[in-house]
Amino acid sequence: MFLFGFTLIFSFLFSSILLSLTADVNQAKMEKKLYGHSTFSNTLSKNQVYTTLWETKRREKQTQIDKELVYKVLQRTCNNIYAQSLRLRCPQARNPSTVWTFAGTVGAKGSLLPAWTGSTTNTFSCGSKDAYGRGLIQRAIPVSFIQNRGYRYDFTGMTGAERTYPCGYGELVTK
Repeated sequence: MFLFGFTLIFSFLFSSILLSLTADVNQAKMEKKLYGHSTFSNTLSKNQVYTTLWETKRREKQTQIDKELVYKVLQRTCNNIYAQSLRLRCPQARNPSTVWTFAGTVGAKGSLLPAWTGSTTNTFSCGSKDAYGRGLIQRAIPVSFIQNRGYRYDFTGMTGAERTYPCGYGELVTK
């Protein structure tokens, strides 16, 4: 009985030590992969790696936020043009080609920069929808924001057919 208890305790301690050593080896491998060495003696290097990883994630998140901001401005502008077109009974008010031309060509891809550099007007009329839309987006986001980030539109999923709601498209902005 004593021998059985001793063997049980010895095997428990041995397995605990073995697991601890395995964990230390795995941690050293991970540290070597992340930091280029397997000790934490150089804390500046470890902090630099954490900062770099954090900055990369922050930049990825910021890019996503910026893209969503451009999308929202385009979407709200389309909504405004659509509502104004319905109010004034403009022809083909439910056609995507009518409400999205301020930003680009329906059925195509291209740069968003012309939407921020084209002619504008502050007054809506059925004949000046494009200029009115460009005026709205240019007041919402400065041209340098679009120029420096290279945003593009993707209207390939749109058709020229009338829809119940012509502004209801997603994923219109690419980079």
